[in-house]
Amino acid sequence: MAKADKGKTTVIINNTEYNRKTLEFINTNEITKLTKDPMNTFHKKVIGTIKQCQLIINKNQTKYVIQKKPQAPTLKAQIKLHKTGIPIRPVVNNINAPTYKLAKFLAKTITSYLPLQHQYNVKNSTELAHDLKNITIRDEYQMITFDIKDLYVNIPIDETISITKALLMAHNNNKNTTLQMIQLIKTTLTQNYFTYEHMTTTYTNQKKE
Repeated sequence: MAKADKGKTTVIINNTEYNRKTLEFINTNEITKLTKDPMNTFHKKVIGTIKQCQLIINKNQTKYVIQKKPQAPTLKAQIKLHKTGIPIRPVVNNINAPTYKLAKFLAKTITSYLPLQHQYNVKNSTELAHDLKNITIRDEYQMITFDIKDLYVNIPIDETISITKALLMAHNNNKNTTLQMIQLIKTTLTQNYFTYEHMTTTYTNQKKE
């Protein structure tokens, strides 16, 4: 059994078919099989990077952003019943990953260094409903939605980091502060891996442009 991608539906699916769909996704998204689990190496990298970035993470905060007992992230698949061919949506459980606590910290902290305006996007559905309420919609207007296939696994990491660095500098941040923020972001984004098939196989998605 597996969860459906939309709603609270449970899908009964043959285990062979479930594995076939998951491996098909892995094989078509430039995901590389590793020879061993890099978790210990990644954990040491996180600790080392945090110690080098005291302008962003002070000593009192350090214990809250280091995972005490890290474990390799695991992948499960949700079934897209609403899509042609019934593909999967990969869901990686990162809650025990070496970078999980650091990623949560950065997600909150970076907004104070990079206060971007929501000019072309909204935070959530409530904000969207509020914005639409204040727009005069004429009869000839049309609403169009775009769905990017496998968005997250196709985001170029190097380009994302380069854009973030340029934006941080443009907002008059200190050069040393910017470099430390980028170092933390890079450490987090490049630890993009998961295990599949009962923790015996480790994959990584390090797609770059």
